[in-house]
Amino acid sequence: MGVEIERKRAICMCREILRFGTIVMKSIQEVDALQISRVLGDPVRFTIYRHIVEMNEMRCGDICLDTPVRASTVSHHLKVLSDAGLIGSRRIGQGVYYRVVLERLEAYLRYLRRLTQVGRASRSYSRATGAHAGDLQRARPADNTR
Repeated sequence: MGVEIERKRAICMCREILRFGTIVMKSIQEVDALQISRVLGDPVRFTIYRHIVEMNEMRCGDICLDTPVRASTVSHHLKVLSDAGLIGSRRIGQGVYYRVVLERLEAYLRYLRRLTQVGRASRSYSRATGAHAGDLQRARPADNTR
């Protein structure tokens, strides 16, 4: 429960920072990486996000025109993307404009790169020792008490 509250506070801080035009995000935690993976795992949501990334900023009405789903569904997807810290918004008159938070995407990509580096190091270790990755997890000390 405490982790969820901290995550929500961090996302709120990101939103506040976005309103003032600057954001600094160096790294993300595993819980954030899982959330982003789930958010981008939905095909419609990923398409909406990709459109915003490609255009840098889009008006909500234009996003609705680019997707085959109803405006209320687009609105829901935008909220989920926003809650994950992947997009920010600003209101100009009656229009709401959404833009990508590149720093959040870059932090997610850095997390995934670190994960691949750990995987490569593990693979290198198993090659050097002749062990398989599964063997490393199943290895147990010998029981000499019998």
